[in-house]
Amino acid sequence: MNKKTQNSIIVIFFVSIIVFLFTSTILKMPPILINILNESSDSDTKKITQKIENAYREIINKRNDLVDIYGFSQNLLNKKIIGNMDFYKDNNGVMQVFNLDDEYKNFYTRMLELKNTADSRNIPIMYVQAPSRVIDNYTETPEGFVNNENHNMDVLVDSLEKSSIPVIDYRKYISESGDKNTIAPQNVFFKTDLHMTTESELNLLNIVTEKLETEFDIKFENKEQVLNKDNYKIKSYDFLGNYSRSSGRYFTDIDTFNIYHPKFDTDLQLMDENNMLLRQGNFESVVMNGYENSSNINKYIYWVVNFAQYQKPCYEYVNLKNENAPRIMIVMDSLGLRMASYMVGVCSNLTIVDPRFDVGGDCLSEKLMYRDYDAIVVLQEISLKNSLLVKNSLRNANAEIVSHNAPVYIKRDKSYTIDITVKNTGEDTWSKEQDVKLCILQDGNDYGYRININDGEYIEAGEKYTFHLNGFVAPPENSTFIEFQMVQDGVQWFGEKEKVDIKILE
Repeated sequence: MNKKTQNSIIVIFFVSIIVFLFTSTILKMPPILINILNESSDSDTKKITQKIENAYREIINKRNDLVDIYGFSQNLLNKKIIGNMDFYKDNNGVMQVFNLDDEYKNFYTRMLELKNTADSRNIPIMYVQAPSRVIDNYTETPEGFVNNENHNMDVLVDSLEKSSIPVIDYRKYISESGDKNTIAPQNVFFKTDLHMTTESELNLLNIVTEKLETEFDIKFENKEQVLNKDNYKIKSYDFLGNYSRSSGRYFTDIDTFNIYHPKFDTDLQLMDENNMLLRQGNFESVVMNGYENSSNINKYIYWVVNFAQYQKPCYEYVNLKNENAPRIMIVMDSLGLRMASYMVGVCSNLTIVDPRFDVGGDCLSEKLMYRDYDAIVVLQEISLKNSLLVKNSLRNANAEIVSHNAPVYIKRDKSYTIDITVKNTGEDTWSKEQDVKLCILQDGNDYGYRININDGEYIEAGEKYTFHLNGFVAPPENSTFIEFQMVQDGVQWFGEKEKVDIKILE
């Protein structure tokens, strides 16, 4: 029997099994639903819902069986490509995707914008380049296929370093040498999922904290406790990641997902983008999302998002046991969810921003404007390449308070209008669309009072504009002071700040 005939028999055999399973599932479903509905007269809603859920789960299991059989047959036939060029299995059994020739020019420009904003706040910034799944001298790509990810990463890293942005290139730590902070290539990524393994992200956390200490003189006093794996209890689960959901568990090796539970005490808070408290408690109840409490733990649970707040644009962890530790912002995609989760332990505050969901860069810009950070860490592989990091800031924004008619004495029972004329001494035009406003502060506090530029008006460099503060009245106290300063809301303060002391007359 020649090989072609053997292959034909194998294909016919597995197609027959697939048709049988599919047909039995389809034919079985209507009677299941009919029986459930017939029982509805003497069953409460909760029981009905549970039965429907169980029936649905049975169908999903059948679907997974079909996928497993498909992947097994493809493996038996020594096939490497799944679907219509959706995924391929490389020489190491690692599932890969056919990436297009992505460039990083836009991302480089946006990193410079973020650096300019951070520089204006005296906050240092560092970039972490996560590795490509195509690892040099380890991964072989299909014949005729060219992957330029590593070349494009090289260009980006070189450009950022030339722009005085410190870089951690994690690719340089992939090695069989066993040297400090290195990791063997087979341990960097899951075989079935796009993300790095937990061990790989914890290794990266060691590298990041060391770099922050040496580069920016930031001290993580308790890192020996938090970064020591002996201080954790490890639980392991079978894991079939998102790159193998269409090929099943037999096309390549199934992964092991390790979760590290702290043996030491933790007391944390989770705050949303508006600084509202969402959770408080230990690491498991605040940083993790309770997937281990499921009554149906199986290889299809997507353990990656058991950590942190995937798809949320911006949130913050507060470490109540480490209140004097550094305050760090991490700008990242989901590739660093576990690294960031365990980094909470060495910080007092850790703000996480995912630019893919922070539309327009509003959250990141606002956090930088109103919060102090010891450092900003930007982490990605390629998925942030088209994301806006911060709002576009005015170039060399500056302003001069030319004149105002704020009174130094006011009567308690009278309302006042104050006119403030400001000159644009920067480079860019001011407009309402750019969120350029005059901020009125009172007694040293920003109560959010802003005066907008009128619709359709544009103040070019060198031009003046008069803002009108209407309805100013005396506070309960016998004196007050107000200050005027220009602001690009959510981005930056700029220009002169004028202070006026005011006495109240009875």
